[in-house]
Formats: sequence, C-alpha cells, structure tokens
Amino acid sequence: MKRRALSFILALVLVLTLLVPMATAEGTANVKIDSIQGGASQLVEVKVSMATTLDVTVARLAIKYDKRLELVSLTNGTVFANTYTSVNGEENGEVLYVGDIDITSEKQSVSASSSAVICTLKFKIPDNAIEGEVYSISLDALNSEFATSQSATIVKTPAVSTAGSITTTATAPCTAHTFGESVVVREADYFQYGFSYKTCSSCGYVESASTPATQTNLFTPIGTAIRYAGNPSGIGAHFKVNAESLQAIETKGYKVEIGIELVYGAQKKTEIFYGDSAPEKNRDNYADGVISASIEGIKTQLKGNIYAYAKIINEDGSARVEKTFITVSGSENISIADVVNLLNFNKYTQESKDYLNAVANGFEGE
Repeated sequence: MKRRALSFILALVLVLTLLVPMATAEGTANVKIDSIQGGASQLVEVKVSMATTLDVTVARLAIKYDKRLELVSLTNGTVFANTYTSVNGEENGEVLYVGDIDITSEKQSVSASSSAVICTLKFKIPDNAIEGEVYSISLDALNSEFATSQSATIVKTPAVSTAGSITTTATAPCTAHTFGESVVVREADYFQYGFSYKTCSSCGYVESASTPATQTNLFTPIGTAIRYAGNPSGIGAHFKVNAESLQAIETKGYKVEIGIELVYGAQKKTEIFYGDSAPEKNRDNYADGVISASIEGIKTQLKGNIYAYAKIINEDGSARVEKTFITVSGSENISIADVVNLLNFNKYTQESKDYLNAVANGFEGE
C-alpha cells in the first residue's frame, strides 16, 4: 500500500509540473499521429503512438483537431496505465490527454517503444464532407511534453509530432440503410451531454444523436434593480437558488460553484456565492437562498448581460457552465434605460422623476 501511495504522489507532482506551458518545442518527432481515410458520416479511428523509443513517466498531450470533426471517444493505449484525460470541449476541437505509468517496482519510468499506442481517438466525419476534404489532427507543441523521473530529478522532453489527418473518400451510400443497434457512448448528466450512434452494416453510414446535458434548474430570476437617486449609473439583479437542485448535483459527486456575472462593455464583474472560492461575505449573502449582485459606473443606455451561473466541476477539474439570464421585455441585452422604461414614474419624488425622464429620453449619465 505504501508503494502505491508513493506512486500516486509522484504522479501527482509530475502532472502538476507538466501544467506549466513550455516556452519552445523543437526537435525530431517522437509522436506519430495517423493519417487515414474515410467516407462522409463514417466513424474512423486515429491512433496517437510513439515515434521513437523513449523512457517516460508522464505525458501531457494537448491534441487539437478540426472543429468540423465530432470526437466520439478517446481510449487509452498501452504506454500509460493511469490517465487524467480532459475533454476541454468536444465542440471546440481540443482534448487534453495526461497519462502516467503504474509504478509497481522501484522503477520510476518505463521504456516506451516505437509504435506503442498512447491513445486512440474515434471521430465522426461530417455528413456533408466532400471527396478529398482534409481534416487535420495535431499536437499543440507549446503545451505537450513527456517527463521522466530520474532519482530526484525530473527530465522533460518536448512532445513533437508531425500532423495527422483524415481525408474524405468517395462513398456510395445505400438507398435504404440497414442499421444495427445503437451504441451509447455516454449518458447525459449534469456535467456532459449524451452521445449515441448506429452504423449501416452495408455502407458504413453513421447516424449519431446528441442529448443535451441535464439542466440544473438551479436559478429562478427574481428581478432587476437600478440606482435612480442622483446619477442612475448602477444596475443589479436577484436570483433564488433551488437548494434541492443543488443537492441533486452534489449527490452525483460533482462540485458546484454558484455566482453572478455582470458584463457591460469592457466592464465585467463576477461575484461567487457558493463553492471553494466564495468569500465569507458572499456566503452570508447566499444564506437565505437568494443571491444578489450589482455593477456601477456604467452609462444608462449601455446594454449588457446579467446572469447567474452554475459551474459543474468534475473530479479532474474540468467544468461545464450553465447560465440563467435576467431578461427585460424578453431580451438578455438590458440597460438601465430598459428598466427605467418599465417603471411607474408616479411612485417617485419629483427629483427622481426628473432623472428617470432624462434617462428615458436618452441621458447617458455623467
């Protein structure tokens, strides 16, 4: 048990060390990314392998791919036993693979032989792909490297690769597809969207289906508020937080951060009310189940956004953010003037009426 614990600590230290971007990445390619062919709408596999024999302990590979491709899955290969893979955004063309060896002896590194598979990416080629179209897959050289533990020293080696690709070939689709059973890659939950596909046994055509991530239903907008005494240059909002929804998310093992963001022109203000980063004053604000935040010093006619957000954080630190916007007259883009135009001026003093009328007529504030 002690050896396993030491292994984990060593791996963690190395992984954290690898999180610092490299300044340069030059040299002979030590990673190979396959270049393959496939037809429109078909599933293809791209292997990421060692191009040379290298002593390794940990690898960090920032893999970029054409955003038109759909990443269906990433599976580990034979080089590394433990993985900390994080899909930064399957719609955004980037996946981060971090792997380390399983230290079962006094050895702190292994010799990864040339052609050994690090991981395999499965992509779906777009339905509208045309023959000869090329989709690139490559490493982000500034954020990819290997590390080897040698006694008390960590030796880093840039991970360098020639770019791989997927080239679309001509296909002759069936007039009527014969599909097998659907393959569920993952179920939708609070953190990720669901994905499944089925393949035609005759022509290889793939029909995929995505299911949106489960909505948190954490927030109910209560309303907006403005500063109308003196110069009306502030706007804020209130949201009620659903405690049962929060508990349901945390029961699934996710961490949650709750906050409000106000974005007006170049100004952006973020207040965190729940989670590891929430300051004590905001925790007190949240105690009654309602969160409130405001921003000041903005022009009365400037439109912006106010939204409560829930950050659903997975155990590897990756996160999904869900936003609930305050709207005025059905629009998420709201200004102080928009709120003023909904007010009953008769409820205010003459001095306040003068200011409100000025704002309604285009006064931007000082």
